[in-house]
Amino acid sequence: MSGIKAFQPLRAPITAVLSIFIVFAVADLHGTGPEYNSTDSSLSVFAIIFWALCIGAAAWNSPQAQAASCMVFTVTAFMATQLQSGEGDGNSDFTSTDPTLWALSGIMCGSTFATVLTSSRNSDRRPEEVDSIFQPDRAIIAVLAPILPIIFLIAPSNSPSGLFTGNTGTALLMFLPGFFMAALAAISPVSSLSFLGITLTWIYVADSEESTWHSHIETVSLPLIAIAATAGLFTMYSYKKPQPATQAT
Repeated sequence: MSGIKAFQPLRAPITAVLSIFIVFAVADLHGTGPEYNSTDSSLSVFAIIFWALCIGAAAWNSPQAQAASCMVFTVTAFMATQLQSGEGDGNSDFTSTDPTLWALSGIMCGSTFATVLTSSRNSDRRPEEVDSIFQPDRAIIAVLAPILPIIFLIAPSNSPSGLFTGNTGTALLMFLPGFFMAALAAISPVSSLSFLGITLTWIYVADSEESTWHSHIETVSLPLIAIAATAGLFTMYSYKKPQPATQAT
């Protein structure tokens, strides 16, 4: 047990390095063609899923590791945004990833918030006082709440007014939905699973000829990373069904 604790300080730098690998994978996905059978696209998709799982394992219930990953995504997103502004054309594979990186930054920031809040909520509780994951009110809120973030994520492509133009607007528009996507796991970790279901439903219903396979995969990768980042919260809840309140006689 002491050997495991000795490796705890390494979780933050390990998670930071793994986050860099996700940045590479997202950039590679932007550099591949939209063909469904493209081998390069398939390898990039596999890489994103693999590194997301690795981040979930390395940052398991560790706010420090999650914050380190958030900083990596924030810095790289800022660099991509600045390089894109300098280039003007924005054709580089890396510079075109800034919206996705801002969303990933928000996801890891939100997962840090959710982990800290859930841990502090349970810190002074006895095991029998820990919240049940089967509470109906939490489940309903966790299922319905992700609808708002998905609306904001698809808003830029459907807004004709140019309201969301500009580096600051794009950063906020992608960061905040990513943040709430993971932060809502503080209510219930089922929230991230709900977001994945909503995303897949939206892709199926709103699919069009203009949409490409790799853009769909990139959209789906966001809730997958949110699930990986907040999966540890499932261990902070009780799996006993809450007892009905009894009236005193």
